[in-house]
Amino acid sequence: MALDKKTIDARKKFAEYFSKEHNCTVTETKIAELRCDTLVYKKLNLKKSDYLPSLWGLIVFTDKGLWFYYQEQETYIEKLSLRGTRELQQQSVCLTELKTKFSLPQKKWWWFLFPEKKRTVYASFYDENSGSYFFKLIFNCNALEVFDRLK
Repeated sequence: MALDKKTIDARKKFAEYFSKEHNCTVTETKIAELRCDTLVYKKLNLKKSDYLPSLWGLIVFTDKGLWFYYQEQETYIEKLSLRGTRELQQQSVCLTELKTKFSLPQKKWWWFLFPEKKRTVYASFYDENSGSYFFKLIFNCNALEVFDRLK
């Protein structure tokens, strides 16, 4: 599927912004949903709206590491309750610095009931002060396509 010029320009603009912001070179991006417990969001220093069940963002592959990037979003309810727009935050966390470990879910015979499993990668990191933390990334493509790059 060919990308239109507007999409290609947006990707280049994002890569330039991210590279300048984090002093690295973006090699690839993948759309991903990050799901975890509220405590894990805090440990990752990601602010999530109470109205959203998870964070949709980008896994950003760079020459210096792996990042999760999230552009804060306003839900319809927030727009109604705030009666105006506010500046939305851009958030990112370096998964490489956290020494995040990735694994694929074990394939079971009932997977056909849960097609999301084919797109899921489990992740964990350890903090010396408070123990292990777990989250999962759900991609918009088959997880096998990106799993080798995550390691």
